[in-house]
Amino acid sequence: MGIVFAYDGVGLDTLCNEFEELADQYAPEHCPDSVWVLNKGFINWTNPKNGKIDPGPVPDAGYMAVEATPQQMLIPLTAHLHQHFGTAWMPYFKILDYMTDLPWGTVVRGGADGGPPATGSRLTTTKPAQPLNSGR
Repeated sequence: MGIVFAYDGVGLDTLCNEFEELADQYAPEHCPDSVWVLNKGFINWTNPKNGKIDPGPVPDAGYMAVEATPQQMLIPLTAHLHQHFGTAWMPYFKILDYMTDLPWGTVVRGGADGGPPATGSRLTTTKPAQPLNSGR
């Protein structure tokens, strides 16, 4: 899976030209699955049989470019990621164990009653990850 994401950049027409060149030069499995530009829109492959959005390229696939505002991008991006990650599987992995004491940002507002650290402190993970699903 390969997704290109940017906050801003050239227009969708220019990106479509580059997308077409990649599709002409490389096999589908070596092309990006989609391109997302927060302030412009997105480019996604389409199914050669029905023309609807597909999660990734297949032989004879088309593509579509969709202009969208940053607010509109959340729904299709979420759906696209779900198509990929919703079908992925791997053994249980506690990623937070590998991220202890890494800076995640600065707390700007915290709650009482066991909430996050005081405002202005650096947020890090210090506890080992808790299993979300012990049934695996």
